[in-house]
Amino acid sequence: MQCTYCQKWFNGKYNLNKHVRFLHNEQGQVFRCDVCPHESPNSRALAYHKQRVHVQEKHECEHCGKRFKRKLYLREHIASHTNVPLYTCEYCGMKFNSHANHFTHRKNKHPEEWEAHKQMRMLKKMSKN
Repeated sequence: MQCTYCQKWFNGKYNLNKHVRFLHNEQGQVFRCDVCPHESPNSRALAYHKQRVHVQEKHECEHCGKRFKRKLYLREHIASHTNVPLYTCEYCGMKFNSHANHFTHRKNKHPEEWEAHKQMRMLKKMSKN
């Protein structure tokens, strides 16, 4: 389905409606956090901000008691205790405990493969629309 405002294509009415609601209906508005001075461009971004910044750290490490806001952060932290890597570079086999380090490694150490991967993702995305 195509957006009547910007002519962008979407898979299904749900995705189109979500796009219109957050991008076009809320355009020009400012969404202020009620906890801190942060401002977001739309209600979805504000909700994500609150979830990321203002959610209580409820996931606790069984090894050291450190607490985390997100389960993924706890999972990656526990990997540092157990020395069991969570991610493996598909190009050289290097192992990582964090998605961020895995991402940065692939981008910096395998730039040609990274660019090819990015191009393929972009082509797949374009073919869906």
